[in-house]
Amino acid sequence: YISRMWMTDREGGLVAALYGPGRVRWKAGPERVPVTVHQQTDYPFRETIAFEFQCRQPVAFRFSVRIPGWCRHATITVNGKPLKRSCKPGTFVRIQRIFASGDQVVLTLPMAVQTSAWPEEGLAIERGPLVFALPVKGSRRRDQRDPHASDNFPAWNLRPIGRWNVGVDPLAKIEVQEHPLTGNPWDPEKPPITLSLPGRIIPGWKLIEKKTLKVHWGGRDHLHKGDYRFMPALPGAKARQRAGLTLQPLTLVPFGSTLLRISIFPRLEKPSGSSGRR
Repeated sequence: YISRMWMTDREGGLVAALYGPGRVRWKAGPERVPVTVHQQTDYPFRETIAFEFQCRQPVAFRFSVRIPGWCRHATITVNGKPLKRSCKPGTFVRIQRIFASGDQVVLTLPMAVQTSAWPEEGLAIERGPLVFALPVKGSRRRDQRDPHASDNFPAWNLRPIGRWNVGVDPLAKIEVQEHPLTGNPWDPEKPPITLSLPGRIIPGWKLIEKKTLKVHWGGRDHLHKGDYRFMPALPGAKARQRAGLTLQPLTLVPFGSTLLRISIFPRLEKPSGSSGRR
């Protein structure tokens, strides 16, 4: 990711292709004028990306920014003034001008919460570039029998001890909460963004349990014995219809902040007798 954050176009212009805090040093124009661009942002957790330019002398070049395919209403300002340019999703916006030290380009990428459809009547919940997941409390035990593990790279068995078998209504109200970014943004205890919504327990949706496991490795099959548990397929229509009526409060965090998680939820219809977005 980092190696592709900054690129050049076919004509030698500078391109901000991927976003994150940092800086790039570059030589612009036929005279190869030294330019440093500082990218200040908390993306992908926040919507604003500021580019500040430091140039040894004023120099003309083209600076391009990428508009992600998920963003519908991106805006750009140059030194505080709106850039009247189309910001079509999935394109690059080119800014051709004479840049000088102190110039600032600010890109704002509004992040709307949306759901995406997946096979077997599954749905994912997304905000901007991030997929959100329900973190599942679990127990952890080291697997001493794994022949491919080591003290430096141990193998662990993680098993859920918290609720996980929930479905959601795609019309449910989803609330966004922003929290301070401190230290590691992927810390599961301190996520910078959480989404709150109601869900409903699906009682017949249970883990698959096995006592033996066949593994193909090194050109042959190996039979392992133990207490194995696997995530089942998404429940069918009849199982989803048996979902409980009591709404359970769910707090979702960015996918990367989780170990055990549910990120594809069974799609539930609103209970009979209710109406509208809750």
